[in-house]
Amino acid sequence: MDTANFMRIAGYSNMSYAVLLFLTGILWQLMLPVEMIQANYAALVESPFWIAINLTSMAAVFIGIIGFFGYVFHKNYKMSIFSGIGLLMILLSLLLRFAMLSWEAVVWPSLLSSSPGIAFLTESAYLQSPMIISSFSVFTLVFSFGYLIFGVVSFRNKIFTKMTSVLLMFGALLHGFTMVLPFWMGLIGAFVYCLSIFISGKEMINGE
Repeated sequence: MDTANFMRIAGYSNMSYAVLLFLTGILWQLMLPVEMIQANYAALVESPFWIAINLTSMAAVFIGIIGFFGYVFHKNYKMSIFSGIGLLMILLSLLLRFAMLSWEAVVWPSLLSSSPGIAFLTESAYLQSPMIISSFSVFTLVFSFGYLIFGVVSFRNKIFTKMTSVLLMFGALLHGFTMVLPFWMGLIGAFVYCLSIFISGKEMINGE
């Protein structure tokens, strides 16, 4: 496979990842009882839409992992230690997100089906547990700073257009810290992040 075809695949993968990720974010808000997330997480897991939404999110992230390699090879830029760290953090965040979604889509429904009313999910203990807080904290830091580092490298080395580079940095920071931001800021962050990924995919396809 030549470089041009590879970049087209990576570009379309990123565009698909962006659309699916934003779509599942909307479905999460519309189809799940998100008002119960603090008091009774099990209400979300027991929703008939829970597994479908999380499986779609998993598919989106898997496609995003394919698209990630477009960031590595776009324009054949000279990779530095700084850019390498950023790219490694982005890849790690995608793998972490896939693992977390796998847990949400498979493990929690299985536990609830075998042990209905499990206290860990039906009480507020879930979102306050050290394991969950640690997982989200690690993901947030790795995800946000990975894209921030790569965005800076892209801006300085013109890997992507300056607008796309800024959107990558701004969107990833807001999207990464969604859990501690007001709802409207998290929504803006998700939109900007997905928009930046979509545009970067388009630039890969067009060789910009």
